[in-house]
Amino acid sequence: MKKFEIDCEFLDNFESLHTRKYYQIDLLQFIDFITQKHPTVECFSRVERTHIIDYKNHLRECEGKNGHSFAPKTISRKLAALSSYFDYFIEKGALTKSNPTSSVKRPRKETRSPTHAIKAEMVELLFSAFESEGEHRHLHKAIIITLFSTGLRKSELISLKRCHLKKIDTHWILEYRGKGGKLRQKVVHPVALEALDDYLEWMKSKGREHHPHDWLFQPSMNRHDKNNLDKPLNPRTLNRILDKYGKKIGVSGKFSPHSARATFITRLLEQGVEISRVAQEVSHSSIMTTQVYDKRRMGLEDSPIHQLNYKKEA
Repeated sequence: MKKFEIDCEFLDNFESLHTRKYYQIDLLQFIDFITQKHPTVECFSRVERTHIIDYKNHLRECEGKNGHSFAPKTISRKLAALSSYFDYFIEKGALTKSNPTSSVKRPRKETRSPTHAIKAEMVELLFSAFESEGEHRHLHKAIIITLFSTGLRKSELISLKRCHLKKIDTHWILEYRGKGGKLRQKVVHPVALEALDDYLEWMKSKGREHHPHDWLFQPSMNRHDKNNLDKPLNPRTLNRILDKYGKKIGVSGKFSPHSARATFITRLLEQGVEISRVAQEVSHSSIMTTQVYDKRRMGLEDSPIHQLNYKKEA
């Protein structure tokens, strides 16, 4: 096996640009660690379980970008990237021994409360907060209303292309790649369709009419190459847009693209949609994940005990 380098075939196997990006970052970080801490280990075939454990402990102790140690969830993701890469080598026959990550315990994930969902009146206030903004309001409005009316993840939204917005019979839908690369569809709410139409017309008026395989949501500027604007939005740009409007309407605490997803889930549950249908709509693998967002409180009059048909003793 060659000295440490990332095989592009492994990364190309993933549909999601987001997944490819972070797997590459995680693998490069491991390579940087192992070449500095264990210089005698010259390629992946010489990596042992003890090296993986040492790397895991290193991640626990070192500081991330925010000055804090990496969260258990982040460490688990980095180990998962390594595990997938070693499995890839084994499948290709480039590694004859067992996967060195297989018996390394992943850190226990922290239990966190779900991202804060905003109430219906705040959503209405948000949807009317664009009018006083500049011409970029067309892009911002289309993004925010699409997020709040579909429950799409951030990575799913920025990966959309113009051809993914299409009409099937009488329904407008967004076609996208969900987690695991599975092709899915979202019905577009009329309010979102109107915002998308306004955005597409605005882009056309700026001489930036979309072609089928252009990115649907494109940046307004590119500091590195002003002529290269047909590119997906940077995830940080999406965060800044949501943060800006959250502050504008007075949302306390963190307001992010996942806040829109949390609000979407919470609103459907509050409006009586069966939890199994909501879980399916947002691609939750378990209903237990969806239940975390259920803020409904059952009153005493709703107790299922009232349905028991026990008879009183004479």
